Amino acid sequence: MFGRKAQHERLEFWVTQRSSVILIALIILSLCSFIATLWGTVELVQARFFEGRGLTQARLPEIVVLIVATGILAVVQLALIFSVRIVYSRYHGLFKRLVAVVIYLACLFITAGLGFGFWWKVVEASKETQDSARISVELVDSELGRAVERLNGLNFKLDALRIYSERKAQEERTRGNTCGPSPPMPGPRQRLRDADAYKFGLIRIYVSQKQAVVTANIGKFKGEYAKLRANDPSTLDRSGSLESFVQELNYSLSSAVAGFNELTNDPILKNYRQDLQQRSTQPDFPDGAIRFSCPDAQLSAELNGTIAAIDDLLKVKVFYQKITVSQGAQAVVHALTRLKNTAAAVVFDCRVFFLNSCSLPQSSADIRLRQARGVAGPTEDQAGLSQDDLLPLTLGVIVDILILGFGYFRFRSPQVPAHADEFVAKIDNCFRQAFNRAPTPQERLMPIQASVFNRWSAQYAAIPVDFREYETVSDREQFHAPWMPNQQAGGDVDGEEFRLPSMQEAQYLDYVFNTLRQAGFVRLLSFWSRTLNLLSLHAARKHLENQNSHFANAPALKIYKFHPDAYEVMLDHFMTGEGRKGTKRAGVRGPDLGTRPKDKFPNGYGRDF
Repeated sequence: MFGRKAQHERLEFWVTQRSSVILIALIILSLCSFIATLWGTVELVQARFFEGRGLTQARLPEIVVLIVATGILAVVQLALIFSVRIVYSRYHGLFKRLVAVVIYLACLFITAGLGFGFWWKVVEASKETQDSARISVELVDSELGRAVERLNGLNFKLDALRIYSERKAQEERTRGNTCGPSPPMPGPRQRLRDADAYKFGLIRIYVSQKQAVVTANIGKFKGEYAKLRANDPSTLDRSGSLESFVQELNYSLSSAVAGFNELTNDPILKNYRQDLQQRSTQPDFPDGAIRFSCPDAQLSAELNGTIAAIDDLLKVKVFYQKITVSQGAQAVVHALTRLKNTAAAVVFDCRVFFLNSCSLPQSSADIRLRQARGVAGPTEDQAGLSQDDLLPLTLGVIVDILILGFGYFRFRSPQVPAHADEFVAKIDNCFRQAFNRAPTPQERLMPIQASVFNRWSAQYAAIPVDFREYETVSDREQFHAPWMPNQQAGGDVDGEEFRLPSMQEAQYLDYVFNTLRQAGFVRLLSFWSRTLNLLSLHAARKHLENQNSHFANAPALKIYKFHPDAYEVMLDHFMTGEGRKGTKRAGVRGPDLGTRPKDKFPNGYGRDF
C-alpha cells in the first residue's frame, strides 16, 4: 500500500496522469451539445405535435414523446462519447474502431442537425422572419398601391361625369339646347342631366368607400410592419417570439388583399358598369307619356372611358405572398428542412464528389426575390442552405468536432510506462501480506484474471469476501486452485492435489484492488453505483459462472469497475515488468511473459468445458 503523497509522487509508473482540464472541457462540450440537441428536439416535437400549443399546455401523450426523445438523445450523446473513446483506444482492433467511426458519424448527424436547428433559431430566425415580412409587405404594398391609383383614376372620371352632368343641367335650365333644340326652362332634358349627376355621384361614393377600405388596410399592415422593423417590444409574446405578431401581420396582409380582390366579383360595381354602358348607348329617354332624344357625344366618350377604367379594375388580381413564420417552434422545422434539401441534393444529385457540376437548391432569399418579381419557381419549402446559414451550422457541428479533438488527449492511451517493474513489485507486496512469501507469475496474475469479467465493453471485477460456503459452479466436485501448491499435502504445482481457494486469496485480491483503486485503475461500486451501471450482484455472479470461476460461489462480493483501458494497461504492466525480470522465479517455470495471456483459466479456478 502507499499513501496519497506517494501516489502523487510515483503515479507515472501506473498510468500517465490525465489532465482534469481536458475532462472538464469534455463534460462542458457534451452538455452544450446535449442541451442544443435537446432544445432543438423539443422545438421540433412542439411544432409537429402540439398544434400551436405551448409546452405548458402539453398533453400526456406529448409529455411521453418528450420523455422518450430526451432518453434517446441522452443515449445518442453517450454513444458519441463512447465511440470517441474507442476510436482513440490502443486496445481495440481496426474493425471495432471503424464501427466506432460509423457510430460517431451517425451520432454527429443527429446532434449536429438538431443543434443546427437550435442555433439557427437563435442566430437567423428573427432576421429570416423580418426578410420574409419585408418582401411580402413590399409586394402587397406595391400591388395595392397601383390598385389605389386605379381607384383614384376611376373616382376622377366619375367626378368629371358628375360635374359635367351638373353643368349641363344648369345650362339646360338657363339656356337650353344642351342636346338638341330645347327651350331654356326646366324640362325632361334638365331632369335627365340631374339624374345622371346623381347616379354618377352614387357610384363615386361607392368607389370611394372601397378605396378608403383598401387604404385603411394598407395603413394597418404598414404600421404593423413598422413596429416589426423597429423591434418594438409589443411585437414579442411571452416566450420572446415574434410568431404571434407575424401571424397577425399575415392576417392583415391577407385581409387587405382579399378586400381589394373582392372588387373582381363585386355585383354592385358590375351593375353600375352595366348602367353606365347602357347610358352611353341610349339615344331616346322616356319622361312620363312622352319620349325625347338627347344625344351627347362628349358624355358618351367619357362614359366609355369610365367603363374601360372599371373593366381594368375588375381584371386586377393582387397576389399575396404569405410571410414565412420562422419563429418559435417553426424555426427548427425550417432549419431542418433547408438542411435536408441541401443534403439530399448533395447525395443524390451531386453524388457528393461532383458539386461543381450540379446545382444546389436556391436559398430562401433568392426564392422570395424571384417571387417578388412574379417569376414562377420553387417555393420556400424547397429552399436550401444559404451563406447566412453557415454560422449556425458551424456552431452545431463544431461542438462535436471539439469533442473528437479533446477526446484525443483524454482517451488516447499512453504507451506502457517505463516503471512497470515497480507495478509488479507492488502486486508482489500485496501477495506477501496475504501469504508471507513471494508469488510465482501464475499465482500473481491468475486470481486477478479469474475475478475480472466483461460487461458491455467495460471490465469489472468481483472480489470475494470469504469462502465459508464454497462450492463449484458446475457440480459438487470441488476443484482446487491450480496456482497454489498444497502445502498441507506437500504437493507441487504439477501434482494432482491442490487446496481450495481460501480467505488468503480473498485477502490478496482485496489488497490488490485497494492498491489499484488508489492508483486510479478501478473504483469501488456502491449500491447506487451498481444501480447506475445496471449491474447487480446476481448479474456479477452469472458472469463469473459463465467463465466458470469458483469466485461465483463466494457468500459476499465487492464489485470494482476498471476505468477505460485500465485493464489492458494493467496487463501491459505485468508483461513488461515481468519481462525485464525474466521468466524464471524460484525454479518455477512461468508462462511466456513476452505475449499477453489469454483470458483462459486452468481447471479448478476457471475450467474450459
